[in-house]
Amino acid sequence: MFKMFKWGAVLLGVMLYATMAVAEKPLKPEEKVLDSPSFDVTVDDIERYMVENLPPDSTLRQGVLNRPGVYREMAENLYIIRALANEAEKQLGFDRKQAEWAGRMAYERRLMEQYRAIYIRDALAKVDWDGAALEFYRANPDRYKRGEIISAAHILVKPQGRSKQEALELANTLYERIKAGEDFGTLAKEFSDDGSASNGGELGFFQRGKMVAPFEEAAFALKNPGDLSEPVESIFGYHIIILRDRKPAGSIPFEEVKDGIIESLERKMGNQVWQDRLVQLRSSKDLQLDEEILAALRKKYVVNVGDVE
Repeated sequence: MFKMFKWGAVLLGVMLYATMAVAEKPLKPEEKVLDSPSFDVTVDDIERYMVENLPPDSTLRQGVLNRPGVYREMAENLYIIRALANEAEKQLGFDRKQAEWAGRMAYERRLMEQYRAIYIRDALAKVDWDGAALEFYRANPDRYKRGEIISAAHILVKPQGRSKQEALELANTLYERIKAGEDFGTLAKEFSDDGSASNGGELGFFQRGKMVAPFEEAAFALKNPGDLSEPVESIFGYHIIILRDRKPAGSIPFEEVKDGIIESLERKMGNQVWQDRLVQLRSSKDLQLDEEILAALRKKYVVNVGDVE
């Protein structure tokens, strides 16, 4: 019995080793994933296809790469593209030169966009973004002021599936239960007909003009955190509102808006740096335009309105 167990363990170890050896076998770029009389698809093709077509987000990308059958799909997709492109080249009237030019242009545009990101990054590498954001914040105080804001939660009872009277009666019952000491969030999760129910009815901070008028009027009328409104009717149904917090009108703290300012400055300054580079290229002394040829091209292709019937 012991011998059988021993040999079974040895065999299992050999199988595991063999599996790991296959899994760890180094891939060569030129190895053929798909072999056909006309076209091959290599490991290099698959990996470059991934770069071009898979989402850049690492989580989404890994989700695709983990999907069963995806590597077969990529190999087959590449084969189909090449096969149909070959058929297209054989069609009468196919403009190979134009296709090659368009491919080259797409390649050059992509290089330019990649270089743009690198050029802007290097040009702005020494910018003190926190300092620049604070300077902008202080220079534009009116941009960062807000009116009074409040944080509230609500329970919404809709008349759908019940009469309007039944909805009001349920809202009144819930109101009395909360006043008697039951937890607002627990009742919101159980009874509210609103998307915020899963969060205990919490709506976060908002300012005037963001909610429907009856709701807003009742919410802003509450004075102190914990104050509760009687059921108030809006176009959505009956709301029971509880005030969580209140912040007076005034300047928005720098830390609340810093990230947004930095993002805006990065975009604006990056665009300016790139535009300056384009102007520099356009005004280069090495740039020579043949005005006669430009005029001839215009004469060849421009149609006067009067010449068109």
